[in-house]
Amino acid sequence: MGQCVTKCKNPSSTLGSKNGDRDPSNKSHSRRGASHREEQVPPCGKPAGDILVNGTKKAEAATEACQLPTSSGDAGRESKTNAEESSLQRLEELFRRYKDEREDAILEEGMERFCNDLCVDPTEFRVLLLAWKFQAATMCKFTRKEFFDGCKAISADSIDGICAR
Repeated sequence: MGQCVTKCKNPSSTLGSKNGDRDPSNKSHSRRGASHREEQVPPCGKPAGDILVNGTKKAEAATEACQLPTSSGDAGRESKTNAEESSLQRLEELFRRYKDEREDAILEEGMERFCNDLCVDPTEFRVLLLAWKFQAATMCKFTRKEFFDGCKAISADSIDGICAR
């Protein structure tokens, strides 16, 4: 609590001041031992260092971001389209494996098979989390749209891909 003020470079709030006046010599909002330093920025525009803002390592992200495109724009779009089409075909096959015979949705029986293939008990919290990521409107049911949009949201088009996320 109160970290929103300490995270700002120049907080405009008078929090912590008894009389409401800001004292420029007051260092109560700065970190101990912290010093301002300028980071070198490589040509790709990403700051140098090992950690991203969210705390993950960025060596791979910086490498991918700094790579120059090796093909023309049309060829890049064509390969992306082929990859997307292939992914959609895998999603369609996955959806058909679990969908109900009479309804274009994955219902209770299909959901149970889906959970078994994911090696997850249907009562586990992870299933609820997956339903939330898929933005499922009804428990124990994934419509075609929910399933496809959810798999795209987590960048997965296979059972292994879903398990990895």
